[in-house]
Amino acid sequence: MNRGLAALALLAAFACRDRPSARSATPPAGDSAEPAATVPTSAAADTTGDSTGRAVASALEELLWNQSAPRGVIPTHWALMQHLYDGRHYQPLWTADTGSTARGRALLDSLCQPGREGLGAALSATAGPAPRGDAASAAARRDLELAGALLRHLDALAHGEVAPGRVSRAWRVGPPRALGDSALASAVRLVLRGGLAAAEAGLRPNTAAYGPLAARLGPLLRADTTGESPALPDSVTLRPGMRDSAVLALRRRLAGTGDLAAARTTGTLYDAAVTRAVRRFQRRHRLAVDGSVGRATRAALAESPRSRALTVMANLERYRWLPSRPDAGTLIADLGDGSLTFYPAGADVLRLALQVTEPCRIALPPVLADSIATITGDSSRLVFHLRGGDSLDLAAPAAAPRAGTCLVVPELGRLVRALSSAGGAAAARVTYVVWPTALAGPDSLLVFRADSTGTDSRLRTALAALGDTSAASACRGAGAAPATD
Repeated sequence: MNRGLAALALLAAFACRDRPSARSATPPAGDSAEPAATVPTSAAADTTGDSTGRAVASALEELLWNQSAPRGVIPTHWALMQHLYDGRHYQPLWTADTGSTARGRALLDSLCQPGREGLGAALSATAGPAPRGDAASAAARRDLELAGALLRHLDALAHGEVAPGRVSRAWRVGPPRALGDSALASAVRLVLRGGLAAAEAGLRPNTAAYGPLAARLGPLLRADTTGESPALPDSVTLRPGMRDSAVLALRRRLAGTGDLAAARTTGTLYDAAVTRAVRRFQRRHRLAVDGSVGRATRAALAESPRSRALTVMANLERYRWLPSRPDAGTLIADLGDGSLTFYPAGADVLRLALQVTEPCRIALPPVLADSIATITGDSSRLVFHLRGGDSLDLAAPAAAPRAGTCLVVPELGRLVRALSSAGGAAAARVTYVVWPTALAGPDSLLVFRADSTGTDSRLRTALAALGDTSAASACRGAGAAPATD
């Protein structure tokens, strides 16, 4: 924590006895991190020129300094809110006494979009219920609730909502680094000047797989609210050429998953279009591709959009765990976007293509983070032996078949040379491996992979516990109010 915010935390501890004036919270001169936390007063409508506006400002000051951080707000966020509002002379950021401003309504609408970044807990209440009959206090509480929700959303986008070690036994390094106070304050400034999307763009994981996957989450959540298609019968295997009433239900299921055109949802004949759609569905779910609907395909078809959405959310969360600024000696193998990246000390970052040959049956969890114990091999095959007992086995294309690995690096020799130039095996200290269980394919449809380690299930459960994934439930208690100009 920098000196300015450390001073604020100390002042907050004595707030009930002697609340400081606006001048007493001003950061010390020369603290270069603090200007980022100052939000220009022009960022919101000036409401201090009338008695009602002054009442809201007074209520904000009272709430910020005469209570400790409310439930759901971490102390560093509360200290940042104190400094942010103090720099504005306690002008509200998002509300007026009669309701949300246009800026506040826009932020709330953005945070409440179904599947916004796959984050579920940002909009829990922060300041408690507003007192009855006190419009200024109600407006102040609404403003703090939305400010707290924004800070949680931005912070969670930068490093995740769930502690990796809580759900993954293969995470054997420290937790993801939290977003610094200055960076978080700068992100708030971007929201005020350009909207939420402007700030999110600089905080998302640096992988090509994240954006397309996040884009598929909203449609899944919206599909979950439209009701389920008719269930498929359990007693019969549906095959090409059959004519059966169950084929009608199959057509509707396949249209819902995006594998069959909506214009083909009528008819009881298992024709060529249905066969192609079933085969496409089977390929996306790593099932035996035979064009028939047996037990395994039926089970996959029966999975609800909400369940699939939780799988997508789990994969987005794991990407947020990866370091945005890796330390020297870090190796990141991203099987989702097909990249292998090495960060040597004092040298240019090395980015190589990483290919997965099918069928691939390596026993890796969806995410792995561990220290590197030793490295063996040469330019045809390189094996990173990890301290936890796992290994990352990479091979050049010609050597992959006899090496028995399905992780192929066409330019593996470049990695060998980079390691040698950086000091040999000791140059690589830690590795992160991401093997997603859900990806957006080239046709924008989702591709799924089963996880046998239980990591997906534990993370899905943890994410579901953070809050309902539907927009209406996620925004319940967010302090929404009618917009006002």
